[in-house]
Amino acid sequence: MLRKSTLAHLRIFGVAGEMAHRFQVSSLPINLGVALPFNEYLSDQHEVARALQEAHHFTYRGRDVELLPQVIKILPEGAGLVQWRKIQAAKQGETNQTYVVVMVGYRDLTFLVLRQGKPPTGEPSSTVKLGYLECLQSLAQGICQPESSYLLDALLHGQGTVAFPD
Repeated sequence: MLRKSTLAHLRIFGVAGEMAHRFQVSSLPINLGVALPFNEYLSDQHEVARALQEAHHFTYRGRDVELLPQVIKILPEGAGLVQWRKIQAAKQGETNQTYVVVMVGYRDLTFLVLRQGKPPTGEPSSTVKLGYLECLQSLAQGICQPESSYLLDALLHGQGTVAFPD
């Protein structure tokens, strides 16, 4: 499995490209925030920043897009984002804020609550079957029952439409 830092810039280009497509613009000034696992943050943050700074032009859905990063901030996932926000709040004199970090992963959903600027004393809560992958699976099951082969057959044979029997 590839490290998140290896694909970070490509994923950002995908999101930026979709934004440019939806808003029908060819130039996209943007502030970028990248969250990496802590070990990848330590070893790869400069490489990811360099890749984002160097690649300003790309093509998405046939549209040439110019990415104009105004700010690139690379931080550790989860608590790293909170620490950065706490520093920003401290500069503005807001030291006793309560923060809630919600991390939607592929397999789970994690909540991290910092009350009055202090980290939790226990472990962050984590749920099972509420992540992105589970969301996609539940959507797919709502569209077509898993035992139904009609959608799969249509995809495999390149059919333009799918006919479900009554």
